[in-house]
Amino acid sequence: MSLLLEFFGRLHPMLLHLPIGMLCALGIYEFRAWRKGDPPAPRFWVSLAAACAAFAAGSGWQLHQEPGYVENFALEWHERLGIATGLSAILCAMLYNNVTRYRKVLLLSVATMLGAGHYGGTMTHGEDFIFEPLLRLAANNESQPPASVVSYERDIAPVFKAKCSKCHSASKQKGGLRLDAPEWILKGGKNDGAAVNVGHPDGHPILERILLDLEDEDHMPPEGKRQLTLEETDLIAEWLQLGAPFGPPLAAADAAAVQRLRDNLVHVQTISTESNKLYVDFAATATDINNQIVTELLMPIKDNIVELSLARAVQIDDGIMPLIAQMPRLEILSLVGTSITAASEVALKEIATVHLFDTAIQSEQPSDALATEILAEGEIKLTNSECPVTGEMIDPKYTIVYQGEEIQFCCPNCPKTFWEDPEKYLGAK
Repeated sequence: MSLLLEFFGRLHPMLLHLPIGMLCALGIYEFRAWRKGDPPAPRFWVSLAAACAAFAAGSGWQLHQEPGYVENFALEWHERLGIATGLSAILCAMLYNNVTRYRKVLLLSVATMLGAGHYGGTMTHGEDFIFEPLLRLAANNESQPPASVVSYERDIAPVFKAKCSKCHSASKQKGGLRLDAPEWILKGGKNDGAAVNVGHPDGHPILERILLDLEDEDHMPPEGKRQLTLEETDLIAEWLQLGAPFGPPLAAADAAAVQRLRDNLVHVQTISTESNKLYVDFAATATDINNQIVTELLMPIKDNIVELSLARAVQIDDGIMPLIAQMPRLEILSLVGTSITAASEVALKEIATVHLFDTAIQSEQPSDALATEILAEGEIKLTNSECPVTGEMIDPKYTIVYQGEEIQFCCPNCPKTFWEDPEKYLGAK
């Protein structure tokens, strides 16, 4: 008996279309008959519509008894309104002889049926499935300036909603994965963990699935579902290349602040042509800077700094930590040869990579991946005996590190000239 009931429940996707068509047709017929003063539709059709609605509601209720359905708002109201449609359709047949009441209840049946259909569509195709093309049309008609940086809210979330929510939303989580909110994307599914590798340009499981051949069983979306367009795939790939940021796009650093840094012989560059994230290196003026100078120079661009080198700045100590704490995107920090002490050790653990060779907090490896290449015996590799810009005698006071090699200059102006076109002067080393 239980297997027969299970079979009956699985007839629901087929049965539900019968009452939809019949109740809509009855509604149109009765509206026309009411306007013209004609009698109602034949009792047979009203009774048949009621029977179909009752069977559809019953099969839907039975289908819900099977395991695997995630309880949520859409499912709950689809079921409630479906049962209401079945009951009101039966009431229509019972009130057939009272034309006025019959037609009022028929109107109620059509209304509850439309509501049940809406939530059913939300369950199977995702939220706003019906109106999504109209929303895109309205968005296309709005004059918007071209965006230079991909935004999760503006560009990525709508793609996930349109193409992924059928299987990965509150109503259904295939593989335990939801893609309808950042916290669920970060939580990931049962097998692959987080769907994205935040803060890194590669290693994103979601992109690996998208780029698989359509015939591959792990390709997403699955074959037969609405596929991503080339433009949508490129948007997702670009967003992931930026490290999958969920916040608003990072604005470009203040140009005046960047220029001020360069005027003070501080090396500043973006980490890629597509990003506003910055790498900042104080190598040329390391012996002259202190906490106050660095704080004044970096505060205007603190949100953009991802990599920062204060190597060999002996006046930099624990007083720099309030500034470091205000850099939300800082991932790599070099404090090699500074006066940092164990008092800062706890705060520094919040940063992914910190280089602490030759400090009171000794790092495991004597290396500074940002700016310096320190040899096994602790010496820095010096590669030039004369200034590469002027050819004059070098002064150790004016030293920078370029591609793991230390280069010295004759005066404070030459490092600035060198940074403008390093390749031009490398032959003079």
